Amino acid sequence: MADTGDHEAEATKTLQAPVETPQGAAEQMAATGFGQVYQAVQYVSPPREETVANETLKEARRRVVIDRLSLWLLFSVVFGLLPVLVNFIVAVMSPKGVSFLELFAKGDVLVSAAAISGAATGEMLFADFGERDRRRRMILGFFCLLGCVCDAVAYTRVDTSTQHTVAVVSSILLFISLVTSAICVGTAAGR
Repeated sequence: MADTGDHEAEATKTLQAPVETPQGAAEQMAATGFGQVYQAVQYVSPPREETVANETLKEARRRVVIDRLSLWLLFSVVFGLLPVLVNFIVAVMSPKGVSFLELFAKGDVLVSAAAISGAATGEMLFADFGERDRRRRMILGFFCLLGCVCDAVAYTRVDTSTQHTVAVVSSILLFISLVTSAICVGTAAGR
């Protein structure tokens, strides 16, 4: 019986030493037997301070992304769509009223969408990405540039197309440009 008590005392003393690596945990488990596996695993898990620090870092990164998206929305999008907003205000104040067709049929939306996509592409290109995120950066940058090119090409066809076609294409391309640009800006801010 005394031999078992000595073994338990030695196992308890071994478990109280901090474990730095998984190999250290394996050595402790081998020294103490299977009855002590749970206690050895407890020492391997990251300290509470490290977990709290990781959660704080994630929260801070989320706030940065929200701040950057807010700045992008307020300054790039709102000021980029300023021609459309001016046309909207003029239409509201005219006796004819507001017409979706008139707002989107002039092609101003396409110019604004191209500017928004271009600004988001710039944000993406100058963000500090690591080597492993290169592919994501290329794909997102490609789609932003593709949106910019599509906006520019569609704008060259405004004079030869019907108002309805221009309005529909303008609204679709604006939506695509806004979505891809928001993803690019949010991803760049998260780096």
